[in-house]
Amino acid sequence: MSVASKLRKESGTSANRSDYRASFLRDAHRLIARGYARMTPSLLSKTEEEVVTEELVGAINEQIEAPGADTWMQRYDVVDDVHVRHPKRKGKKRPRVDIEILNVRPGRRPRLHFEAKRLGRRHSVGQYVGRKGLGCIIAADYAREDDDAGMLGYVQSGTCDAWAPKLEKKLLENRKDHHLVDGSVWETSALTPELTHVFRTQHNRPSLARPVDVYHTLLLFC
Repeated sequence: MSVASKLRKESGTSANRSDYRASFLRDAHRLIARGYARMTPSLLSKTEEEVVTEELVGAINEQIEAPGADTWMQRYDVVDDVHVRHPKRKGKKRPRVDIEILNVRPGRRPRLHFEAKRLGRRHSVGQYVGRKGLGCIIAADYAREDDDAGMLGYVQSGTCDAWAPKLEKKLLENRKDHHLVDGSVWETSALTPELTHVFRTQHNRPSLARPVDVYHTLLLFC
């Protein structure tokens, strides 16, 4: 094979991989949107995070299994509160991710991990970006083998429009603490029109040699 042919082949493979990554991210967030659309958010304005997550995942799976559901949904399995592999923490000490969306295709199965946090009275921006929130992704407890991860903000007071700039300010004013990649900003992401409040940031992970793209989705529950 000539050098030119090899480069064309490698370029095509890279492009296909990039296209697949974008398609997977879009589908994963569409599933979040479809599940959320089946819920009655106002009934969960004071509900614990774990219960909201359970209800969201249940609604997603109901949508996947519903008569007449879009065929693309059959490619995915969605679970909540699942143990994930970790190089140092074993058995019951393994991290438990809030939501995992898994593509069930043969071979290596792409997955997306979501960490969820409440946003409202007594549930602050600091908790969302802290060690038990976004920090779990930066520490590579979740999405360790992946280049993408998700955060879900359950807005239980105020509006998504009001919380988004608070999160942006907190992250950008403390770039070093949150290991933001040089040049990374809080930017609107157009993954799917089915979700109106999705944002992206990029973070270095000190324990790994590669960064992670984090997609922040705000869902109104009040």
